[in-house]
Amino acid sequence: MQGVLGKGIDSVLTTGSTGNTAVNDPNAPAILMALTQNPQPGAVWENAEEGARGIISSVDRKEEDGVPCLAFRSTRESFDGVHLYEGTACQTPRGVMALRSLTRL
Repeated sequence: MQGVLGKGIDSVLTTGSTGNTAVNDPNAPAILMALTQNPQPGAVWENAEEGARGIISSVDRKEEDGVPCLAFRSTRESFDGVHLYEGTACQTPRGVMALRSLTRL
């Protein structure tokens, strides 16, 4: 199908990029849910499917690229031990929080 401008170019559909890739961690949804429900240190999360759980130990409100964000640290306890993670969750254009980063320290 040929676009409005011809030669296969579709000028009707406009797409945009957030510039961020999705966080690929099985615990990300559980951490994000705990963070958005209670954005304060001490929020507890659990991922029963992975057998992991943790406590969000710090939360700092900040702004990145003009968007409200939460920078946080969380523990992760599982069969392989206890680890510390650091991450950032930011508001999307639709008004929901999404993880931008989650890194094991």
